[in-house]
Amino acid sequence: MNDLPPLPTAALEPHVRQIVAIAELMLGAAHADGNVSWPERSAIADVLMSFLGHRELPDAVVSRMQGFDPKTFDVETACAALTVGSSQDRAELLGLIARVTDADALLEGGEEGYLRRVVRAIGASDEELAPFLAPDAS
Repeated sequence: MNDLPPLPTAALEPHVRQIVAIAELMLGAAHADGNVSWPERSAIADVLMSFLGHRELPDAVVSRMQGFDPKTFDVETACAALTVGSSQDRAELLGLIARVTDADALLEGGEEGYLRRVVRAIGASDEELAPFLAPDAS
């Protein structure tokens, strides 16, 4: 991995821009409880590599992930970079993010709040979120 500054998102190809947005949303989920665990980091890498069908992530994605700053990250901007028009698209995105929040087997208040922010930003409903929350969390 290199120490170059991350590329501006606008300079990336559209499909890489989408992967960067998904990676950032997943990283935001990992940081939501204030403690990024190894299982969460592992889940992010596994999901992204599986999603891409590659054993390595593109350099542009790695660079953006390395430069991720939870203090300046904007959930709404990341969601706006994605095309999530159907309920299936929304469910798949929420499923990816929930894999991170579930990775350490604890859904804490910050993580639930983060999921709810993503739900609002992508125009999903509480009913679409419900499958990704513990039965006593809703």
